[in-house]
Parts: sequence; structure tokens; C-alpha cells
Amino acid sequence: VGVTLSARRKKLADAGVNRPHIIANRPFRIAIQNATSSPTVISDLVRGTLDPPQIEYFEADTTANQDLSLLTFQGSDRAGLFDRTWFSQPVPYDNVQLKSTVDDLLAQCGIDPAAGAVVVTDAGVKMAASVDVSLGKYAVLPDRGDTIGKWLDKVHEEYCSTWVRGWQPTTSGYQYHLVDVEATTPTPQLTIYASIADATAGGVAEGLRPSRVYRKFSELYERPEANQVQVVGQDPHTGQLIWGTLNDDASQDPTLSPSSRPDNWLGAVEPVLYQDPAINTSNALGYVALTLAQRLMPGREIVEWESDLLVNSTTDIPLWLGDVVTIGAPDNTPKGNYRIIAIPSIEFDCERSDGYRVRQVRYRAKRLITQELEFNDQANSGWLGLW
Repeated sequence: VGVTLSARRKKLADAGVNRPHIIANRPFRIAIQNATSSPTVISDLVRGTLDPPQIEYFEADTTANQDLSLLTFQGSDRAGLFDRTWFSQPVPYDNVQLKSTVDDLLAQCGIDPAAGAVVVTDAGVKMAASVDVSLGKYAVLPDRGDTIGKWLDKVHEEYCSTWVRGWQPTTSGYQYHLVDVEATTPTPQLTIYASIADATAGGVAEGLRPSRVYRKFSELYERPEANQVQVVGQDPHTGQLIWGTLNDDASQDPTLSPSSRPDNWLGAVEPVLYQDPAINTSNALGYVALTLAQRLMPGREIVEWESDLLVNSTTDIPLWLGDVVTIGAPDNTPKGNYRIIAIPSIEFDCERSDGYRVRQVRYRAKRLITQELEFNDQANSGWLGLW
């Protein structure tokens, strides 16, 4: 998460900030406070570090300390630490549980998983394994000088690309998540409406109505990226390739009538090929193929909207990636349930002590639908064949 912060130099000095114009890697925290709850709840939104600022001077600023100077800081959340931490003595992760691998990677950044700051789905997934470990050959071994960020990216891309990851606010504090949200029952956190009148009719408390209305709403259907997945690995003993194919027959069938076509219909074979010699078992081959199929074969209904920062009024925690909302149509009927997949921008324009605030947030979400991928044995007759 990238962050841009602007402030006047005198305001920073009055707040006790030491040498705001030169210090790098300055820790920062952005938190929101719900003054209407009892006791008052303060929830982290972002924690991270800032680079030294760009300073803009003004002609009217004639004081010795340039009190009116505008300091603009660029920074990132705690994920920036991952790209600044390198492996000095890499260790292999062959056949290690995914959860244990991620815990160890974060521990090397000084983040203690045992302290409750890390949540990783324990799905029984293991890293690839070399059969020649006795010869000192490993399938999952970082190079000296690789960054922790590079390997967290690699684990996410190759083993759990459909999972949600990153730092986020929770009822248990600011945590790093690598979570399979699709495996949980989708429970909407709240409903957002097309107008104040609709929010009123929906029973939303008066003070919350302005923040439960969406603006600049748009919708797009994203076509499937593929309807055939081919995965190629290698037998470590013989050197021969092992391979498998998953086809979604209904998506490929050009003879289906318009009324019979599934939502992800393409009417032709559109393949994707993934090759990795580290895939050396049938279990690994099947897991990779199914993960790619789940990610690439369904079409997605994507929506974007602008609203106030959405906050669960029960927990006072801001909604984040993976959370589900119900979106109301202009006629005050439910349009559907949507899972937040991105928050492209958050702008805090005004925060006053009397409770008045202007927070403009842009959300992107996908509609939750059940779409079965139609595989058959004949189409997959080459599964685990040898080339």
C-alpha cells in the first residue's frame, strides 16, 4: 500500500515531530476514531514508514524556520519492509507447509508470528520437494541476496494465487494476512445504497446514512482468461515431462445455443500453459492445475464505486480486501453480494474535531456467483501422461 501525506512544517513541529525534513524510514500510523462508541475505539488503517519529504516553500513564508512550508511524504505500509530485507543465509523450504514457510519468511523481517500479527490459512499445502535432497539439490531454495518480498510474491503466485494477502486492520490489531477467503462462508459486513432515501428505507441509522451511499458506480464483465489449463512438470528420476490438462468443455463448445451458453462461454479453446520442473508429483501437478483453473476460467462481474470509508458499525473496523458487502440497486432491491478485491485510493480531505469529515474512497469488488467448471474424463485423458 502506497501512502502520500502532506503537512505544514509548523504543524509537525507543534506535534513534536523531530526533524521532519530529513529523517528517512520514519514510522507512521494512520488510525481512525469512532467518537460515538463507548469506550472510544481507535482502529489502525495503515502502519508503515515514510521517506524524507519534498518541501515546497511559499513566498509569504518569511520566518526563519519556514513555518508555512508544505512537506509531502511518500511511504508504504509494512510490506515495504519485505523488499528491504535480504536473505543472508538461505535455507531450503522443500516439503515445508505453506503456513510454516510464510511464518519463517516474516520472522526474518522481525515479525513474530507467535505474537498474533500473522494470519495464514492452514490448508495443508506444502512447498515442492526435490528427490535429490541427499545430493544437496533443492527445489525451493532462495539465493543469497534474494529479498523476502520476492519470495512472498513467489509463494503467493505459485501456491495460492487466489488468496488475499497483505497488511490489514482487524479486531485483533494490525495483521498480515495470507488467507483463502473463498473457503469461508461469505457474510456481508454491511449494505450500501444508491441514495440517502434508500438507506433510510433500509433501516440505516441516521448518522450512518451519508457513509452508506455509493457514488460514481460502474460495472464491467471480465471475460475468462482461459478455458484450458495445461501444466507441465518433470519426473526427477527419468527427466521426462509429466503433464496434465483441464478443459472447461461448456466454455469451449461452439455449438451451444445462446440460451444454453454458460457465463464464461468463449466458443473456442483458449489455453494457458504453465511449466515448472519443480512440479514433480501428481499431487503437486493437480493442485497447480486446479488453482489456475479456479483463477482463470470463470468470468468475473467487476464493479467500482466511490463512497465514504466503509466501517463496520459493530466492530468499528474499516472494511478491507476480502470483506463482503451487499450492494443495493437504485430501486432499493439487492443487486447482489460483492467481495472487495482492491481499494485503489483513499483520500482524507477533512477531519474535524466536531466529527465532520470528508473521506473519499474508491473500491473495486467482484460479484459472488456460483459457476461450475465442467470437466470430463475424456478431455483429461492425458493427465499424468509422459511425453
